[in-house]
Amino acid sequence: MKFISEQELDQAAEQLLQAGVLEQVLDELELEQPWLLAFLIADAGPALSRDELDHMMFLALVIWYAMDNDERKAMPQIQPEAFEETEETIWTHIQSGGNKSFKDMLDPYFEVTLQEDVLSFIEDALQLDEESPVTTVGREPAFVRLKVMMDLFCGA
Repeated sequence: MKFISEQELDQAAEQLLQAGVLEQVLDELELEQPWLLAFLIADAGPALSRDELDHMMFLALVIWYAMDNDERKAMPQIQPEAFEETEETIWTHIQSGGNKSFKDMLDPYFEVTLQEDVLSFIEDALQLDEESPVTTVGREPAFVRLKVMMDLFCGA
């Protein structure tokens, strides 16, 4: 998988905010990778508020749209088992880390990732501040979903 740069992510975010593009990309994602969409919204339950879920979905669409179009279209559909296995691995890693801060929890991922800009994008977008809809409760579940997507679609 091709490296996704910070510039490509920023450009994708800007384009998604144009009229009609977000809906078009969401339709494309649903058609090409229906299990990804199902995974992102499944069992969000009390862990993610509506605003957090919307924010996470926007981030996922930015990552999806920043990917190379030809690679995206040629990619086989990822099956539910792959999502479950990857999610379990990430949760196990997080839970084995103890009470680390969010940033400290991410450090090992930065040491091995091929997609440092995507991981930085996720980290920055999930910061707790007054302008963000992200809460302490929702940050980890949102991170896990986005990290699963990154691992399966962008290359870990």
